[in-house]
Amino acid sequence: WIKFLSTATDDGAGGFHLTFHRTWAATATGLESGDVYNLNFGRNWSENVKPPFPATFTQVWRNYITKRGGPERRQVVLREHYTVNANGEVVVDNSEGFLKCDW
Repeated sequence: WIKFLSTATDDGAGGFHLTFHRTWAATATGLESGDVYNLNFGRNWSENVKPPFPATFTQVWRNYITKRGGPERRQVVLREHYTVNANGEVVVDNSEGFLKCDW
């Protein structure tokens, strides 16, 4: 299943705050092992913009994979942040990601 949620808010100064949230969940079966896994993937994205610039963009991907009937759990996280100044130049480009495994 997939769920989407979005909002748009006028900031009263000619700009907008936009948010998007997407979640999807599924199950999967290992081809060789036959193990069943639950997948829960979320994505949050926010933007603060005042046309044409400056603007900031932030998104976070947080994905969970768990093995049904077992303690195995994996978490994949990616965070990205960008800032564009009034001249249209990217002045912040910051990303980080990691994989965490709980056994």
